[in-house]
Amino acid sequence: MRNSLCIITLLLIHFVSFGQNINQAEVARINQTLEKGRNSFAQGNYSWALSLAQQAESRADKIENVQLSWEAQNLRGEIYLMQRQYDKTVNLFLDMAISGEKRQNYSISANAYFSLANTFSAISAFDKATEYYEKAYTQFEKIDYELGMIEISLAAGYNHIRAHQLTAAESDFKNLLALALKDSISYFEYEAYDGLIEIYDALDQPQKGSEYALAYFDLIKSEGNTPTIGLVAYHLSIFYEKMGETSKAEEFLEVAIKRNPKQAKAYRSKTIKFKLPSKTSETELNKAQLYAQKLEANALNKIKAKEQKESKSESSVLQNVHKQEKQQLSDLAHNLLLGTKILDHSAIETEYTHQDLLIAHHEYENRERQAELARYKLESERNRLAKENEESKRKIAEEEKVILEQELKIHSQQRLYYVTLLIAVVIVIVILSIEYVRVRKLNKMLAKQQVTIAESNIQLKASNNDIKRTNSYLQQAQDDLTKGFQKEKKIRQELEKAHQDLKETHNSLIQAEKMSALGMLTAGIAHELKNPINFISNGVLLIEENAEELFKHVSVQNEEIDEIRSDIKELIKDTKFGTTRIHEIVEGLRVYSRKDDVTFQKADIVQVMNAALLILKPKYKHKAEIVKKFDENIPEIDCFQGEINQVFINIIGNGVDALDKYGTITITIKQVEDTHVRIIIQDDGSGIPDDVKEKMFSPLFTTKTQSEGTGLGLSITADLIKKHHGKLQLKTKVGLGTAFIITLPIRQLI
Repeated sequence: MRNSLCIITLLLIHFVSFGQNINQAEVARINQTLEKGRNSFAQGNYSWALSLAQQAESRADKIENVQLSWEAQNLRGEIYLMQRQYDKTVNLFLDMAISGEKRQNYSISANAYFSLANTFSAISAFDKATEYYEKAYTQFEKIDYELGMIEISLAAGYNHIRAHQLTAAESDFKNLLALALKDSISYFEYEAYDGLIEIYDALDQPQKGSEYALAYFDLIKSEGNTPTIGLVAYHLSIFYEKMGETSKAEEFLEVAIKRNPKQAKAYRSKTIKFKLPSKTSETELNKAQLYAQKLEANALNKIKAKEQKESKSESSVLQNVHKQEKQQLSDLAHNLLLGTKILDHSAIETEYTHQDLLIAHHEYENRERQAELARYKLESERNRLAKENEESKRKIAEEEKVILEQELKIHSQQRLYYVTLLIAVVIVIVILSIEYVRVRKLNKMLAKQQVTIAESNIQLKASNNDIKRTNSYLQQAQDDLTKGFQKEKKIRQELEKAHQDLKETHNSLIQAEKMSALGMLTAGIAHELKNPINFISNGVLLIEENAEELFKHVSVQNEEIDEIRSDIKELIKDTKFGTTRIHEIVEGLRVYSRKDDVTFQKADIVQVMNAALLILKPKYKHKAEIVKKFDENIPEIDCFQGEINQVFINIIGNGVDALDKYGTITITIKQVEDTHVRIIIQDDGSGIPDDVKEKMFSPLFTTKTQSEGTGLGLSITADLIKKHHGKLQLKTKVGLGTAFIITLPIRQLI
């Protein structure tokens, strides 16, 4: 029994100390393998990607990491689908879906059903795909994951369009529109409107088509002259023409040509029409449906066989356990018959176990004595034991040597020793409990042995009291050391924070000096330009008046004079437009370079935003489209106008930089109740990863090169909004885009 206790203790120590580190290292290796597999898949190296996915799955199963195992299986399924190995694809995703549903992991089961539906849609088994789209939608509903429900509605809608099941597609896109409007996701709103317009055009229902097309047009008409706006206006013209409303049809046809003049000829000739995918023949549809049913049946049979095999394995294990329990009961009955001899032996074993426990506990105490006070107590104990026994002197000297060698490892092993001690105590308690039951059953036969056990218990209690007193001394010493360490740690943290604050203040001062110099330069340029522009503007007006007066006195009428008069009017018109444009630029520079007063001043937030956009126009005009959604009658707010202008420039500039290709930046300004104004700046870029999101407002943190940015823009932006007693929120999703939400008070409390 002594050997068994030692073995158990050593196994627990090794298992607890190394298990966690091994798991963490293995998770990192699995993630690396999955990343390599995804890269190989993107490069078209499917065989190597499949091998890496299988390696990652095997490793994840060994450490029972469900999430990593699912990611590896999903990658494997995508590879099978790309290779058109539909039998393997269906078998894998169906097994994942059923397994996830049994474990109530609805995220895994929903994604697996979604992938399964896409697979059936790819082989033109549209009805079977619809069945699994509905299952995936139900799974996402259970976890209230609306983005998943939106993506399924979109995929199911196009699946019905490919099947020419337009009524079902209409239902899918209406559901998509409702969900997108609920979550304010403009991308999916546009997709829903496009799908509904296409469906009603194919169904020849101009009344419904015009309703959704008009709502779509009103939603995007402020975005400028884009091909999308022109196309929507064109389809509105077609719908109104079919309804016999000729005037509206001509009106929207002119709007379409104006918004997209490159397609003017096609719009006038009515040659642009929606084209549904070619309709699959009934024979091909039946063939695809039968093939899908066969794939599904084969997959279900394989899954059933796998479950039966696992069930048999579990049954075999249970039978072995039952056999072992019967054998243990038989051995226990035999041991009861041995009577006094077994009890004597058990009492001796109990005593040995107790001695082992005392030795283990004593070794643990020795390892914890790294403080000066603990070592003094150990030295005192050693001197006392030296007088009693020479053998005790030798043991204490050896233990002290072990303590000195392992002093640096004690902190990391404290929890292990507590666990070991607890398990040893539990083992002793269990053994003593068993012996106590046996003693009661053999009470008449073991009277003398009870006296011996009682005496042993008295000795054990005395020993336990000594242990408790020693533990109390050590605990006090440990508490004192812990308080000292915590105090030192707190002082170090305060020093580091003070140093960091000093660095941030220094950087902010440098940036403020730069901005101040830039503001002075800009203000000077704006001031110098203003007077010459006024001279030009006034001169153009005089030239226009004098020219009109001159032509009134010209009595001769001929083509040359008329042509000169027309040219002069055009030149005067162009000059006016140029001076107006320069006025706008100068006004934007004036707002940007405005040096704020000591107190807050009232300002038109829409005017400040337009000034910022005017300054940023060279940066975004070839890369982004600006969509303005400004409410009417926005009240003036108390602010430092130049600082708010700088906030808008920083955030919009970052949004333009986040666009990988030509994209859209949507700016919304609205009043919130009667106390605040909210500004939302949203881009459809690549989004911000979580690791960057956590540090993006920290000073000097940037993902740009040294020549592109300093890392102070967003930090200064956050400070300026805080200075205005406002609130800055960030919402982002990788792959969809980023939105900055700024809320500013209309009135500042001074």
